[in-house]
Amino acid sequence: MLSELSLDKVSLARLFAELSHLEAVYPGFGRWYWGKMAPGLSDGTRKAIQATKDGVFEGIVIAKRTSEERKLCTLWTTERSRGSGIGTALFSEALDWLQDSSPVATVPAERIDQFGGLLRGQGFALTGVVDSMYRPGAKEFIFNHRPRNGFPSA
Repeated sequence: MLSELSLDKVSLARLFAELSHLEAVYPGFGRWYWGKMAPGLSDGTRKAIQATKDGVFEGIVIAKRTSEERKLCTLWTTERSRGSGIGTALFSEALDWLQDSSPVATVPAERIDQFGGLLRGQGFALTGVVDSMYRPGAKEFIFNHRPRNGFPSA
């Protein structure tokens, strides 16, 4: 089941506990989570959609929608739910919310094998590679959505 993340502090803290390991790939993840993502949920510039099965957390997608940028910020699913379609469902929900013809998604080099197929399957195309975007010496792959049916431009 997909649902919007509750804005209460307990829900935010539980989600952070599930995602804190991302600090290894994205230094400053905790600072971003509490300083930008959580406030963005309150002001409407971010949306977090979680997947649960029988009340158990299975995954999350976090998207950003501002006048400057439309972006899929975070997509994460539990090991047990990978390959089940949950990531694709979360991705689709976020794309619907973004309402943009070419939102951005970035993927670190070490995760490109894991996410490349999902991105291409959702209509994204590789548009660039940036060195040291989030970590010194690490490549980040930049993707933009190329919709088949399109969304209205915002």
